Amino acid sequence: MENRKKLGFIGYGNIGKLIINNILSLNLFDFKNIIVSNRNLNKLNLLIEKYPDITVTSDNKFLAMESDIIFIFIGTEDVKNLLEEIKPYLNENTYLIHSVAALSFQMISKIYNGKVSQVIPSMASKSESDLEKLTYLKRLNDLDEILELNRKKHGVSLISHNELVEEENKEFLEDLFSSFSDIKVLGRENLENERNMEVATILSSCGPALISIFIKNLVKLSNSYCNLEKEELENILIKTVKSTATQLDENNQTIDEIIRNTATKGGITQVGLDYIQNNNFVIDTMLKELFKTYDEKITILNKQYGL
Repeated sequence: MENRKKLGFIGYGNIGKLIINNILSLNLFDFKNIIVSNRNLNKLNLLIEKYPDITVTSDNKFLAMESDIIFIFIGTEDVKNLLEEIKPYLNENTYLIHSVAALSFQMISKIYNGKVSQVIPSMASKSESDLEKLTYLKRLNDLDEILELNRKKHGVSLISHNELVEEENKEFLEDLFSSFSDIKVLGRENLENERNMEVATILSSCGPALISIFIKNLVKLSNSYCNLEKEELENILIKTVKSTATQLDENNQTIDEIIRNTATKGGITQVGLDYIQNNNFVIDTMLKELFKTYDEKITILNKQYGL
């Protein structure tokens, strides 16, 4: 994929940092056509060392003037002010891409009525500290290892486009993210039901953290019944999760086949399965809480954007 357009990236927090490094590591673009903006330029020091030809700035207006394609990786509460700040420097050909889950195309159109796509990445589950402390079902201490994991297409990136995005732009974005993740494109027919994006986001974006907390709690509780080291139990379970995912994703086994091949009537596994099935209300209650929080965020945003 060759692209001569100028790319601008606004925001270098955990998600922005990971995706920007993923994209730059692909070596698909002339680094002289890359601009990265962040309020704290000190956070970009390591990026500049690795990619000295890119341009860094704290001036979003400058970035907007210079960029054909702008990626936005900032907090939900900051997007409106950013759009208002850069709006005078955007034109009908500017292509915006953002990663804010609850932000709709209708909201953005109140400020910028142009080409907009949304990407909800499912990368490593992350802490609030530096990138080196990001995790993906295990502790990772090296950025290159994180990038290598993502090049192996761990996780799913959800992509949707507004009606103004041209086929060329769609192909650019979808090809780009498919280079380091699997992608799921949600068309307009999918977005007519607002819950579709919400459910997909919960499963893909929240999924790594939800799976990780399940692993953590299962290991912690199991550890109380034995004298094996917690790290040993964690390794056993992580390898089991990885093997199960491989069977499902790469070996084309179904979930029901794995359950059927693992459990026997009256056996220990079946007892565990029955208990989980009989207590499905716990998962349902969690989902209701997630939707409630999602709805509250959308209500606040609708008010903020005058909808």
